[in-house]
Amino acid sequence: MKLFKYTSAKYALEFLKTHELKVTTLEDTNDPDEWVPYRVGTDGCDYLANHSNRDQFRRNVGAQFGFVSLSSLMDNNIMWGHYADKFKGVLLEFEVEPHARLRQVTYHETRYVMGNTISLEDRNVVVDYIARKGTEWSYEAEWRFFVEIAACTAIPLEQGRLVYLFPPEPHLLLSGIVLGPECRLTFGNVKTALESWRDRNVTISRMVHDSQTYALRVAKEHHTRDLNNAVVNYVLNTTYQHQVTAFTGNE
Repeated sequence: MKLFKYTSAKYALEFLKTHELKVTTLEDTNDPDEWVPYRVGTDGCDYLANHSNRDQFRRNVGAQFGFVSLSSLMDNNIMWGHYADKFKGVLLEFEVEPHARLRQVTYHETRYVMGNTISLEDRNVVVDYIARKGTEWSYEAEWRFFVEIAACTAIPLEQGRLVYLFPPEPHLLLSGIVLGPECRLTFGNVKTALESWRDRNVTISRMVHDSQTYALRVAKEHHTRDLNNAVVNYVLNTTYQHQVTAFTGNE
């Protein structure tokens, strides 16, 4: 199965250099309803309706878990605009095998319902409800690879903030780089950045705007980098035409 991560050119090059992806934390999410289930208290009322209780609950979960945000779509105009630096970014393509940490996000009108006893030790329950979002977000066709914050590399930023990095392999195997329509990186830039990925073939291509419709498509000509032999093959006869439907990736 192929899944895609929308990101900026800057973070794509950082990933190719470090072999580590930026982990999305609760603080990074753009949906205030993220990770807020419906919890029935002992009095039959919604325990998390109280903002103080809700915020503390989210902090407890967010301190332990993060995720790598992916999508099954590569040609989503909205996501290229929101998560890939206004079409100037990059799409990272991964070959993904089924894994207990990988969950397809499900979209619902109602929240996940929890009983009054919540244990963060029950990883399946925690992952189930933080892989659930409102139906308005379904255009993202999101998948999440969950990681524990304690297993990540913490990089300090300004004002005491931290960014967390996680090596995706062997669960997520890089198989392609797709440059955005407005991306200023060249194929040569990407080939140079891929020098440390000599153990596999990585396709390098560019997304373009269709001239007659609002659809995005991969340009007919793209490069396949054979890193073992250090050659570039021009593939002229393969075209990928995708109808745009409505992005995931966070930087």
